[in-house]
Formats: sequence, structure tokens, C-alpha cells
Amino acid sequence: MADTIALAFALKHNTFNVGLLFFDVTTLYFKTFEENDLRKNDFSKDNKSQQPQILVVLMATNEGFPTG
Repeated sequence: MADTIALAFALKHNTFNVGLLFFDVTTLYFKTFEENDLRKNDFSKDNKSQQPQILVVLMATNEGFPTG
């Protein structure tokens, strides 16, 4: 899903070459058990699935410039 969102963003803004697009995804958890519109309980690579998570994505061109 994150790869689809990243590609849609790149194509919409079209300010860089999307022939090659690198992206990395990670999750961050919060030291609380309360969810809100941004923080949701979900899969966690840190085994913290009972704590709210956010998804962080970094996209970069093949030259290493961040794109979004």
C-alpha cells in the first residue's frame, strides 16, 4: 500500500524523474494506549501492536534527493 501511495504522489507532482524511486517505511509507537485520528493500534515491528502507531515513509530519487 505504501508503494502505491508513494508512486501516486510522485506522478501527481511530477517534479522529478520517477523512472527510479526509492522508499523506506517504518513505524513509530507512542508511550500511550489511547488512539486518535493519527495514531492507530496496528502491526508493529517492535512488538508494540497494543500501542498506537504511525507510519513514516521516506521517498528519494536515484540521486538521493527526498521527494516526499
